[in-house]
Amino acid sequence: MLPYYTDSYQYHGPVGQFFAPGDGSQVGAYFFPSSPTQRVFNATIPITQRDTGYNGQAIVKVQYQKNFGSQAYFRVYGYTYYSNYIGTGPISSWQPITGYDSGDYELSSHTRGISASFNDQINAQNLLELQASYVTATSLRMNNTQMFNNADSFAVLVNPHDLTSGTCYTAPTTATGAAAPTSCNPETGAPRPQPRQRSSRWRPTIRATRRPAATRLP
Repeated sequence: MLPYYTDSYQYHGPVGQFFAPGDGSQVGAYFFPSSPTQRVFNATIPITQRDTGYNGQAIVKVQYQKNFGSQAYFRVYGYTYYSNYIGTGPISSWQPITGYDSGDYELSSHTRGISASFNDQINAQNLLELQASYVTATSLRMNNTQMFNNADSFAVLVNPHDLTSGTCYTAPTTATGAAAPTSCNPETGAPRPQPRQRSSRWRPTIRATRRPAATRLP
C-alpha cells in the first residue's frame, strides 16, 4: 500500500459555548498542510514526491532624506522584514522511527524597525553624527499535529455549571448510566480531578471546543 495524505477534519463553528443543533454541519475537511487541496480526501501521495523544507524571506523599506547644503543631512527610514522556515513531511509521517521532516513544523519571524540619523561634516577634522533606532520582532513556532487527530472530537461533555474546570466526561453507555470523568485531551484517557461538589444535580452538557496548534515565543 502506498502512503497517503493523513487528512483530518476541522470545526469552523463557535467555540467555548454550548453545542447547538446544526453546529455539526460546520465540520469540514482539513487537508494535510502544504499539500494540494484540489484532490480527494486521504489521496495517495505521488510516488515521485519528496518531503521538503524551505525558507522564505521578504523585506520592505521606506526612506526619506533631507540635505542641508553639501555637508549635512537628516535621514529616517522604516522597514519590515519577514522570514520563515517550513518543514512539511507527509511521507516522513509514515516512518515508525525517524524521518526527514516533522509533519508540519513552521517557524516564522516578523521584524519591524525605524531609524533616524543626522550627520554634519563640520570641517575636515570633525564629524557630528547622531542616531536613534528602535527594533521589535515577533516570532511564531508551530508544530502542528491536527492532521493526525483522525478521531479528534470537536465537542466534549462538560459540567454545565463549570465549563472551564478542565474536567470532561465520557458519554453514558446506558440510558440510566453515569458519565465518568476523563481527560479533555482526546489523545489520552488519563482521568482528571473530580469537579467541585455542588448541591444541585447536573447532567453533562456538550460544549464546542478547538485545540490550539501554535505557541508564541516571548
